[in-house]
Amino acid sequence: MCEEGAASRYGSRADSQAVRERLEYELGIVNKMGFDAYFLIVWDLCNYARQNGIWYNARGSGNGSIIAYTLNITLVDPLQHGLIFERFLNPGRVSMPDIDLDFRDDRRADMLEYCTRKYGSDKVAQIITFGTMARKPPCAMSAV
Repeated sequence: MCEEGAASRYGSRADSQAVRERLEYELGIVNKMGFDAYFLIVWDLCNYARQNGIWYNARGSGNGSIIAYTLNITLVDPLQHGLIFERFLNPGRVSMPDIDLDFRDDRRADMLEYCTRKYGSDKVAQIITFGTMARKPPCAMSAV
């Protein structure tokens, strides 16, 4: 899939040394760390969204991956912009990669329904982060 995506995204440059080396490097790291299925699931979600006219956007350090770019998960060419893959997935640090996907609010239910149907209700959950604003508590000054 990445080979086809590289041909589509880079055209005649798909066989350039820069593209080949970066793609092979990333694929090796992803495979070694066992995250192949993760990329395929994220690709599946983005592919479903594209096929069904659901706008989405990927943001964050995932934009540093040529794999994500060739799979049409991200829109940013990491080579063109000098983005570093290790900010997204570092082989020296064992942690899950994190591709932040945003979907239109009015189509989020469609995406959740698709995920539940395809992967099972026991594998799908919604999460949310609430931000609050409050004044900072006063500092306790110690006597000098």
